[in-house]
Amino acid sequence: MSQSTVRLNPSPTKKIVVALLIAAAAAGGAAVWWSSARHAEEGKAPADGASFPWSGEAAKPANPLADMKLTPEEADRQQRAAAEAARRQVGAAELTGPVKERPEFVSQLEWAVLQQASQRAPDPSKELTRLINNLRFMKHLDEWRALAGGDAKQRQAVAAQLLATVPARVAAGEMSKADAQQLQAQLLADLVADPNERARRAEEEGRLLVEPPKPAA
Repeated sequence: MSQSTVRLNPSPTKKIVVALLIAAAAAGGAAVWWSSARHAEEGKAPADGASFPWSGEAAKPANPLADMKLTPEEADRQQRAAAEAARRQVGAAELTGPVKERPEFVSQLEWAVLQQASQRAPDPSKELTRLINNLRFMKHLDEWRALAGGDAKQRQAVAAQLLATVPARVAAGEMSKADAQQLQAQLLADLVADPNERARRAEEEGRLLVEPPKPAA
């Protein structure tokens, strides 16, 4: 008798934790998301007491759902609605001005996380805009990965969106140049079939990556 693997849908609470990890990555830079993604692929959970990027201390147990008077089911519904809104953002330009109201593709939980994180910056308004742009990028990255082996046309559309916004992530210090080049190569593999043209595009896209100046010692 052959064996089969049964995959259970994650609970609403577990999906909320994943969503908050994505928001944490947006607040702390893509390096957090790269690490989280590797853990997920290996079937591992982040280590207990891991430091979150907007906090100067180890993360403490918290119940954001209770603080916002949200049930796990309602929070899950909001996350799914925000994810669907993010899908409709494929092709949208980066936000540039102050963000006064919560965008549709940002859930209430994510909005609370990003607002808290932005308050630690010298210019909270500018920082909030940056965090929201990065969160949308993270959601598109998550969707692109989820589309592997799925809708090729949609995956290419998301790949093109990601490729166009990778330089902004590097310029903002959210992603290293090395990580960005690795991602560009993966995205171009979806977008350009010819190896020679793909190599040319990789060189062209790589020239767009300019890291922010390092602070003086």
